[in-house]
Amino acid sequence: MRMDQIVDLECYPLDRLEGAACRDLVERCRAELEETGCCLLPGFLTPEAIAAALADADAALPRAHQVDFITTYDEGCPNPHGEPLDSLPADHPRRHPSPTYIRFIAKDLIRDGDPVKDLFHWPNMIEFAGGILGMSAIYPFACPMAGCIFTVAEEGELQDWHFDANDFIVTIMLEDAEKGGDFEYVPGLRTPDANDDFEGVGRVFDGKHPGVIRPGIEPGTLTIFKGRYNLHRASPVEGEGRRVMAVLSYEDTPDRVGVPKLQKQFYGRTSDELR
Repeated sequence: MRMDQIVDLECYPLDRLEGAACRDLVERCRAELEETGCCLLPGFLTPEAIAAALADADAALPRAHQVDFITTYDEGCPNPHGEPLDSLPADHPRRHPSPTYIRFIAKDLIRDGDPVKDLFHWPNMIEFAGGILGMSAIYPFACPMAGCIFTVAEEGELQDWHFDANDFIVTIMLEDAEKGGDFEYVPGLRTPDANDDFEGVGRVFDGKHPGVIRPGIEPGTLTIFKGRYNLHRASPVEGEGRRVMAVLSYEDTPDRVGVPKLQKQFYGRTSDELR
């Protein structure tokens, strides 16, 4: 597919990065990201591209890896807290279980020519995202399985409350569940030096925090989100239907690849076991 068949270039003129309209768009998105931690671009992907990407997700779904593990909300994050978990009270927020139960479709299982995969590598997309993030350069995550993936969640499946190990993530909603499967986040609960507001985090876990944000996200919406400092989750899918997301990962250095332990956890295999 051509890029004008993948991206709504009338609304989002990524083909004219130096034009005034695109420069203004980048500035608006950067301001939104700085203010809220989350930037939404509804209707970014065309209906034709959504349909093609979903067909590719369905074709690869039998080979998807069912992720099923429980961590704490800050496990794997940089600047971890110093206290060992077993030294903390049983009801401390850092000991709260955070389950992930969802299917991951690795990049190598997605066909070449998939519209999202092509978008992931498009230089204009990379420069556009980097501009919104205020970074001089970003690079596609070079891991053969990660970088550009699909996630599929059906009834009862979720990614519970956590902080990300990376500064930012780019996602595109491909299919929304009829109920549940909501993206939710709470800003302001972690500072750059990893000082967490434990009282606030605990209120989130108890379902009593008044600051939970649930942005309305429809299929075709591109989201840029700063997940390292904003506690977030995808709530459980309820009833019939499913939530299908494309996840595009970029790094601040080129040629970075995945850690075998995490590859095994999320994709069921390592780079040495590619099939």
